[in-house]
Amino acid sequence: MIADDALDAPADPVRMRRAIRRLSDWLGQATQEGQALLNSLRATSHAEHDLASQFRRFAEKCLICRSMDFTLSVMGEITEMNPIVHDEIYRIGCEAIGNACKRSGATYLKIALKYELDFRLQVEDDGELLEPTVAERGDAGNFDLYEMQYRAQRLGAMLSLIRSSGSENQLILTVPGWIMIQHASSLLPLWLLKL
Repeated sequence: MIADDALDAPADPVRMRRAIRRLSDWLGQATQEGQALLNSLRATSHAEHDLASQFRRFAEKCLICRSMDFTLSVMGEITEMNPIVHDEIYRIGCEAIGNACKRSGATYLKIALKYELDFRLQVEDDGELLEPTVAERGDAGNFDLYEMQYRAQRLGAMLSLIRSSGSENQLILTVPGWIMIQHASSLLPLWLLKL
């Protein structure tokens, strides 16, 4: 409307200048609002795909009826990773967290994410040690180490379970850095791309 008003009176330079100034101010404000909206969408998208936030939400749901101390730490600079790799790490981590929450006698749950040359996820608890045969084959979905190992191998990662005599269980997933940053169409195995 302002531009139309200015065009209606091309012979009046004062009126035209005033209309263009108002139009410029409004366009500047619209640009700022658009940039602010775009930045908020980027921040929301990043938070939804942040492993630490996702693991925290999952652990808090698991611990609703449990009285366990819970800590989550992130070390290193968070790097964006291939979405397929991200999803596999998330699935393995959720299985490990869920199993730690179910383990009887557990008083704490510690989750650590380490962004270094390689990515490392550590899930630790102090619950009852499982019999090795139960841990390997899974017990009615209680601790399916086999499934987690299978996922880790498909990913090209290494999964290890450390059981200490001090009643501590520690599951460590190590993903090589070069796997984390690959594009889906590059060097990942074809069977992984079909998941």
